[in-house]
Amino acid sequence: MQDLFDLLETETELLKEHVGLLNDQQVQKIRFPDPVPKYPNVVQVVKLLYIHEKHHYEVVSARNEQYHRD
Repeated sequence: MQDLFDLLETETELLKEHVGLLNDQQVQKIRFPDPVPKYPNVVQVVKLLYIHEKHHYEVVSARNEQYHRD
């Protein structure tokens, strides 16, 4: 586990070095590539979880509202 953490730290520092050379306009144009099937990147996972949880909340809220009307 420590090896994975160390690798993540190393990669994060390298990314900071590269991004640190960019101005604000360039940073805003960074796009994340489409994920390899079955392996989305971290940002995409967070977005997918948000979409899933929002949908779940809306469904439960609608059912709850309908239940209280009846």
